[in-house]
Amino acid sequence: MVKSTWEQKPQRRKNDDKSANELVVDGLVYDDYTASMELPHELTARVDGHEFTAGLMRGSRSYISADGEVVAKKIRWI
Repeated sequence: MVKSTWEQKPQRRKNDDKSANELVVDGLVYDDYTASMELPHELTARVDGHEFTAGLMRGSRSYISADGEVVAKKIRWI
């Protein structure tokens, strides 16, 4: 699984690439993942002392967590 963390707030960018995932909080990109094939990965942001994570696990299962607690889950049926 790919993990990365950004502590700063990079500017939101236009991304027409359909193979990119971005973790956006308040219009700012904190983390991104670009690949030709979507593999399990995790995007993380630290905002005002809170940690937000969005990720994709095997089996097309995605999730969002805040401060380590999962707040949303989704299964994509392909």
